[in-house]
This record gives sequence, structure tokens and C-alpha cells, in this order.
Amino acid sequence: MICYPNETLPPVDLEALRAARQGWVLIETVTIPAREAGTFSVPAGSFFRIVSDEGPQVGDLNLWSQDL
Repeated sequence: MICYPNETLPPVDLEALRAARQGWVLIETVTIPAREAGTFSVPAGSFFRIVSDEGPQVGDLNLWSQDL
């Protein structure tokens, strides 16, 4: 686990994040069974959310640029 002391983190602009969330529209839901892997693409400028709806899980998240 990597932990950072709170005082060393840059300030978060919560108002900008709230403004970005205005007008969100759910486009797709991807369900990945426990102990399996999955992939999905996110267009530039879009957001995605990861939800564990079956209790605590351990997982890895790897992100790549589609254009590279």
C-alpha cells in the first residue's frame, strides 16, 4: 500500500470536480465477475467510476493511452 501524508498532497479543486459532474449521463455498465479480468475504453474527456457492489475487493487498475 502506498500512502501519502495529507499535508504533502496538492489541494483538490472540489468545485471544478462538482461542475464537471453536472449533466453526467450513464453510457454503459460493465460487470466483471470476481477473480476475472475485463477491459473497457473511455473516450478522452470522459469519466469512469469503479464500484464494488459485492463487498470489498482487491484489484489492479492499469491505464493505457489508446493513441500510443
